[in-house]
Amino acid sequence: MELMTFIELLKGGYELIKSQIPAFDFAYNRALKKWTINRSLREKWADNYLGDYDKLVKYIQEPNTVSPAFRDFFDILYNEVKNDPQVSIILNTDFTTEVYQLSKQIKEDIENIREEQDKQIGILMDIRSMLLSLTQFTPTIVQEYEDIEGYIPLKIRREENEQDTYNRLFYGKDSSKSIEDLIIEGNKRLILFSAPQYGKTTVLAKLAFDLQQSGLYRPFLFNLRNYSSSSPLENQIKLSERLDNSASSVLILDGLDELKEADRDNVISEISIISLNYPLMNIILSCRLSHKTVMTVNGFEDIYLQSMSYDNLVTYIQCHCSDHETFLSNARDSQIMQFLLVPFFLRESISYFETHKSIPLDKVTIYEYFINRCFQEDKQRKIARAGLVSPRARLNKHLEHIAFSMLTSQQMEISADELFEDLNISCDVIEELIGTSLITKGDNGGFTFVHNAFKEYILAKKLCSLDFAQIKSLVCYPGTDVIIPALKNVVVLTIHLISKNQLWSESDFQKWCIKKHTWILVEVGPECLDESTREIIFMDIYNDYKRKGLHLDYGKVESLMAFSSTQQSVRYILSEIKDSETIDVIIV
Repeated sequence: MELMTFIELLKGGYELIKSQIPAFDFAYNRALKKWTINRSLREKWADNYLGDYDKLVKYIQEPNTVSPAFRDFFDILYNEVKNDPQVSIILNTDFTTEVYQLSKQIKEDIENIREEQDKQIGILMDIRSMLLSLTQFTPTIVQEYEDIEGYIPLKIRREENEQDTYNRLFYGKDSSKSIEDLIIEGNKRLILFSAPQYGKTTVLAKLAFDLQQSGLYRPFLFNLRNYSSSSPLENQIKLSERLDNSASSVLILDGLDELKEADRDNVISEISIISLNYPLMNIILSCRLSHKTVMTVNGFEDIYLQSMSYDNLVTYIQCHCSDHETFLSNARDSQIMQFLLVPFFLRESISYFETHKSIPLDKVTIYEYFINRCFQEDKQRKIARAGLVSPRARLNKHLEHIAFSMLTSQQMEISADELFEDLNISCDVIEELIGTSLITKGDNGGFTFVHNAFKEYILAKKLCSLDFAQIKSLVCYPGTDVIIPALKNVVVLTIHLISKNQLWSESDFQKWCIKKHTWILVEVGPECLDESTREIIFMDIYNDYKRKGLHLDYGKVESLMAFSSTQQSVRYILSEIKDSETIDVIIV
């Protein structure tokens, strides 16, 4: 049977079945329920593609999208119809009589009814045969993904215009979605941006697992920190053996910001070529927000990972903290709720509270606690040197040397030869470092930090021992005040550390940041400056955007308001709203 002829039969046949036998709807919905049970992504997918017969017909009209999981759905549907006595009439040779009894409006003569009967009897079998006969891609390499324990779901927001921000700020209209929603809706080219520690790598790992579990998609997740310039990206990931040019294939490339600077343009070019050669494939990229200006990939939509909602934050604390009431009360009193909205800091803050029965007051405390815990949990440290020196005290200098070496050489990993010969680190020490869960060995034999943020924090501690001129020479492009994008978070963490002592106040470093890098200070947060200085910075940033006619998106508005957080700043904004011709005064 020709595909288009079959489609017409499918559409017409289902409409007849629906009108004559309402029970068919119940069978269809039962099949959907069985097929989607305990699989949230299937539920979303089914709502988008199988919610009604028109959607089903449209989906089958594009046979390259049909997945094995959909064939499973049709088998379930067929059995539901076949075993339901109210519906199985369509498979019964007495169909003519039954249809006539069900509907007196059918006026066709007996021959036409018999012809229609023949169509109806065979329609489900035709669908089944067509689906089974479709050419199906079989990957020769399949990567199995694991679920993420304690995963905290986060939403995605798209690029906002001025009206979107206005609606969100003043009317609470939230257009954010999950990343699965965007893929199901057919958004094939996405680049996910987020601030450090927001959990974009975890979100993508969870996405790969959920897509694979649904049976509707074939995902492949590759961390770009493992990219090597020795061969094309497509060859390194063995793309043709894992995925094909279909809507069920999903290529996930994590960590554009973790590429060597010398490799970035080449990788972006290679991604563009893959995108052209595989137009139906879904491609998801991720990158730190600090690299947005240097990571433009044509044809990809920018999307942004949001922090948790306040309600989800409270719910998570109630479920995972033994004394959640005390934790929440202390967190509110200490004014740290803002940074608890970031999953990493939330989980570690709860762990810290369970151990110390107090609240960590800043990110520095969290990093110190986490790194100490990595050392304490290292089983290999038990064999080390009679316990005369704590593992961290002994190994910390090596971690600093590795981080500093990677900074000065602009490398994302360091080779064994460099560890042995340049840094004079022995094999035994390397094994101990790997045992801390801070350092890992890659597939190509190189060593790197398990997470960029750990390297950045250790590096920031090293920079605290240097003077301002030395810090600037390391974190900026030569002869400029422009901070290297890969080192922006290092600068943020360095300010966090230095601002804890009196050397920060009125220092050259502080003056330079106020003059050249106010947004860096906004990212650090209110603890780095006194109230009056924060108010001045707030009004300078606001008036600069206003004077230039630039749109301040919601993400920056949130950060800026959290940074200022003073009565004077609030009064200033309210006066601006009141005087504005474009904003309703009632909002005040």
